[in-house]
This record gives sequence, structure tokens and C-alpha cells, in this order.
Amino acid sequence: MDRAAAIGDILTFDYEGEIDDAARELLEERDLNTLIEAEGFVIELLEKEEEIQEPVPGISGALSGLKAGESKEVEIQYPGEFEIAELAGKSIIYHVTLTCVQEPSIPEADDELAQKVGAENLADLRNKIRQKNEEEREDLRFRMIQNQILQHLNQELEFDLPQHVLFNETQNQVNQMVYRGYQQGLQEDDIEKNQEEIVSNAEQRARQNVKTNFILNQIAEAENIAVDDEELSRDLAIAAMRQGTPFKKYIRELRKNNGIEEARENLLLSKTLEFLVSSATVTEVDPPEADKADS
Repeated sequence: MDRAAAIGDILTFDYEGEIDDAARELLEERDLNTLIEAEGFVIELLEKEEEIQEPVPGISGALSGLKAGESKEVEIQYPGEFEIAELAGKSIIYHVTLTCVQEPSIPEADDELAQKVGAENLADLRNKIRQKNEEEREDLRFRMIQNQILQHLNQELEFDLPQHVLFNETQNQVNQMVYRGYQQGLQEDDIEKNQEEIVSNAEQRARQNVKTNFILNQIAEAENIAVDDEELSRDLAIAAMRQGTPFKKYIRELRKNNGIEEARENLLLSKTLEFLVSSATVTEVDPPEADKADS
């Protein structure tokens, strides 16, 4: 459609934020990639911006008035109390490209339509959509509470970290960052030029990881949280299934790389985080009114 996007249109767009490497790595680890970038994201442009299901708060303001194929930069100001600490109070530039503008074409909602998309009838389809939306909201809410708990624990508790553990974790983080750099097309010269920044970011992430893991292990011990063999086997079976690898082969590979105990440790930390979230007192507040982005 060769016209500018308007209220009521279905828009498909790509975007990427100018987010520093350290914050990007942490957001990716926490499955919050949509705050960084996405391709082919679809929204309906509504009259009331607060009702738009945006991947980034306020980004829809850059889309109104664009035509398919056009790009724009939009500055998003995250509030100081934003749930994700790496973005709280920051002003981030996002590069947005509108790829498709469509007028909504709404088929008649009936049992026949529901059956075409795998539901028994229209009531079943509505129930599945409602359930999926609730699950996605709850999952996002859980991750945000989890992030706030970890941020609070790391800010409130100060203690010396074992230097040999910190050194090993720093080396591990450097290796991971270099490996990802090569995957993204960086050359050896690029890695060497950014060596100081890579080591600095690795040290920061290693310190946070070691500190967080130590705190969670202490909480697990105090609360008698443990991982038995049955739980571990079930978790490993799910991981093998997701990778499409036979369970016995998956276990052999883990043992070869000393990964069984690491998997047990990761599951223990996950269980401890779930315990903290379930025990937390959560106060829901309305988000502050932000200035609308220029359209």
C-alpha cells in the first residue's frame, strides 16, 4: 500500500536501539530482546497510544505518517523507575523502518474461522487467545520481578568475592564475547582493537554473575532448596527435546564436558529465583505519563 500509515492500519516494521554492548548482553540473557531490536514486528496503530501493544514504549509514535520502505529515528526516554535497570533513566535512539502498511481486513468471526486455525469453535478460540495473552503477560511480569529482586540483592549486599572464581568467570565471559563477535562477522583486528572494552565488560558481568550465584546459593541453603535426581533428569529431558537430540546422546555430551553438575546448579538457581518471586510482596503502580514521541 503506497500511502502513509494512519490510525487503524496494521503495520509491520523493523527496529534496532543504540544500546551499549554491556546492557545488550544482559537484556539478551534475560530474554528481553524485544527491548533491543526485532524484525517483522506487527502492531495495529490505534488512536489511543496507551492501548497499542508496543515492543518498546512509545515507538509507535515514529510510525504514523511513514510509508512502507521509509525509515526514521525516534528517541525513547525510559523513566527512572523503569523495571529494567539497564534502561532506567536512559534516553535511547531507535532506528525504525516501516516495511508494510495494511488496512485491516477482518473476516467474520465464526466457528468455521476458528476451526481453520486449529480451535474447536469460536468460544474455544477466544479462550485460547485469552489464555495465551495471560501467559505472556505473566511471563513478562515474572521476568521483571526477577530482575528487580536480583538488582536489589546486588545493591544491598556487599562482600569480597573469591578471586580465583572471579578470574575463571571473567575468562569465561571473555571467551563467550569473543565467540559471539566472530559469529557476528567481526575480524581478529576488530577483536584486538576492542580488547580493553571486552575485558572491562567481561569483568563487570563476571562480578555480577559470581555475586548473584553466591547470594542465591546461600538463600537455597537457608531455605532448604535442593535439586534431586528426578528433577534434574526431567529438566535435562526437556532440554534434549528442545534441541531435537536423543536423551542418551545429550547426556553423553554433557558428561563429556562436565555439564551435569552445571545443569544441576542452574536448575537450583532457577528454583531459588522462583521461590524469591513467589515470596515477594509486589506493589503494582501505574506507569508515569511519558511525553509522546514526535510523529
